[in-house]
Amino acid sequence: DGTSTFTGWSGACTGIGTCSVTMDAAESVTANFTAGNLYSLAVAKSGSGEGTVASSPLGIDCGNTCSAGFAENREVILTATADSISIFTGWSGACTGNETCTVTMSQARSVTASFRWRFTDVTAAYNHSCGVRQDGTAVCWGANEVGQCSAPVGQFTYVSALGHFTCGLKTDSTIACWGANDFGQTNPPTGQFLGVAAGCGHACGIKSDGTIACWGANNYGQLNGVPAGTFLQISAGCLHTCAVKADKSVACWGCNDNGQSTPLAGEFTQVDGGHYFTCGLRSDASVACWGYNGDGQTNPPAGTFAFVSAGSSHTCAIKADSTLACWGRSNHGQSTPPSGTFTKLSAGFDYNCGIRADGTVSCWGTGEVSTGQATPP
Repeated sequence: DGTSTFTGWSGACTGIGTCSVTMDAAESVTANFTAGNLYSLAVAKSGSGEGTVASSPLGIDCGNTCSAGFAENREVILTATADSISIFTGWSGACTGNETCTVTMSQARSVTASFRWRFTDVTAAYNHSCGVRQDGTAVCWGANEVGQCSAPVGQFTYVSALGHFTCGLKTDSTIACWGANDFGQTNPPTGQFLGVAAGCGHACGIKSDGTIACWGANNYGQLNGVPAGTFLQISAGCLHTCAVKADKSVACWGCNDNGQSTPLAGEFTQVDGGHYFTCGLRSDASVACWGYNGDGQTNPPAGTFAFVSAGSSHTCAIKADSTLACWGRSNHGQSTPPSGTFTKLSAGFDYNCGIRADGTVSCWGTGEVSTGQATPP
């Protein structure tokens, strides 16, 4: 076991290897073990996710048993296993890396295994962020002074936020919203929806028949001029909304003081509203933007893209190779994206969050006021 050392065979076998006996007569064999000094191996777990750590030889099953004594100089192998909505992200202490951990017990040792949640969707707003975990539950981080981080129970497909509230499309196709409600923006209509988009004080959704319904603030005409017809995708800017129609043209309504609600002609597959500008992904996978351009946020780079997200005064996009590109203002580092490949992206107010290929969330940029919105779980 982990508290003793095998020192060898005596009798019909010798040495410390396996013992093979040919039974042509009665034989006897003795296995010799020496009890040495015992040193403690302590395992801790950190991070938002969950998982277990087990040892070979037996002794650690953490879970429940997170420390055990092992014989001096005994080699102990630790294996970490994440649960269904988490990922094991690595060791610290007596081990590093993210493979199995091998510890030689020449003294007392301690090891920490880190686990993080895996996400399927993420949204970045003003001073809070929300995401959908692998099990469909919503979780938020950052400021919560008006309840914008108090996600309700239930299963969600995706979430949307820009101001001080959040809306999410549930797996039963209904909409739930939470946070600030000074304009009724967290009181969505009943019924079945295909999509939802939250602005600064209003929200809009695509109903199951493809038509659009909006609710909340109307001080800039956010609820006026909602176009008729059927739509494929929708996004709310701060004071305006844009949507891709069934014929792949874009329609916008609401505030237009910077041209953010005057879309470019052509076919689009996706559109995203920023604070005072809008960007869209054309059918040829290039990005086009319109509206306020004081910081270069409507000057996208050449190339092909899979997704675009417009923030406060900057824009970020997922390129065709799944890496990121950002442009526009970068006074808080919001236009300096991390390396690696991403599957989802959301540009917020001077910061962004994205989902990496392994399902973990990374955020960059500090935001105008740091409330933890760029520190994902």
